[in-house]
Order: sequence, then C-alpha cells, then structure tokens
Amino acid sequence: MKRIIGWLAVAASLIAFLALSLPAIMQSRLPEVELPMPIGQPDFDPIRFFEGATKGEGTLYIIDGSVIPVRVESTGEKSEDGSLQLTQSIREGDKPPRTRSWTLRETGKGEYVAALSDARGTVEAHVEGNRMTIDYKTGSERIHQVLVLNPDRRTVSNRLDAYKWGLNVARLEETITQR
Repeated sequence: MKRIIGWLAVAASLIAFLALSLPAIMQSRLPEVELPMPIGQPDFDPIRFFEGATKGEGTLYIIDGSVIPVRVESTGEKSEDGSLQLTQSIREGDKPPRTRSWTLRETGKGEYVAALSDARGTVEAHVEGNRMTIDYKTGSERIHQVLVLNPDRRTVSNRLDAYKWGLNVARLEETITQR
C-alpha cells in the first residue's frame, strides 16, 4: 500500500510539473522561417554539390530562447563507387570545433542512404527537384532536415529541426556555399 501511495505522489508531482511548465515551453516557440522556394528547378545533385569544399554559416535557435551562431567547414570526396565521403568541422558558438563525417550513396532515382557519425542507425534522404529531405535519429532526438538548392546553383538553404519527446526543441537555419 505504501508503495502505491508513493507512486501516486510521484505521478501527481509529475503532472503538476508538466501543467506548470508546458505553457512556458509552448510559448518559447522557435522562429517561423519559410523555405526559400517551392520544389522545382534547378535539380539538386547533393553528391555533386558537396564534392570539394563548402562553407556553412547559420544560426541555431533553441527552445529556451538561446540563439547560437554556427559555422561549418566541409570537404567532400567522391569515391570510386560513386558515393560521397564528407568530413565536417562544426563550430557552435564558443564551443571548440567538433568533427563529424557522412557517407552518402544514391540507391535509386532521388533516393539516398547515408551513414553519419552523429546518427543512430541509417540516415534516409530523398531528393525531389531542388529539395532534399533527410531524416535520422541521434541519441534522444529525431532530426528532420530540408536542403534547397538555390537558383544560383552555388548555395543551399538548410533548415534542420530537432525533436525531443515530440516537441521541436531546436532549429538550425544555415546557408551553405561552394568554395
């Protein structure tokens, strides 16, 4: 009986915590940012775009109101099998840079699979026209990313949304430029 009462007290505390904090979390909305254009032209070939050197500059918005500048330096190499090996150096705000790597391989018209050092399991990607969508999981977050090749064919607009417990907890808005 004492055990049941203890569990009921824990459940009541959790419900009270959620009731008090959920409105604050829901008001801390991430900025609404439109993607630059609808699906269309030019067609996006991510292996061709990321082959060589690219540079990304963007802003990471956290649900608690934090705004963090993000800089990414990338080098991509096309392998003999046609896949892309991409190495990235990522700097978030004042943190020391971290390195991650991608291997991206086309499996069919507009369909890709990837291995990403940050991801848990396989990364799935789909290209339609000028837009690539990427979905994967990290330790406790689900990531949904949309990259749009801009009409100049030298820049990509990147929007990455991170979800935890079903809530959109972070958003990255970035412009990636070929160098």
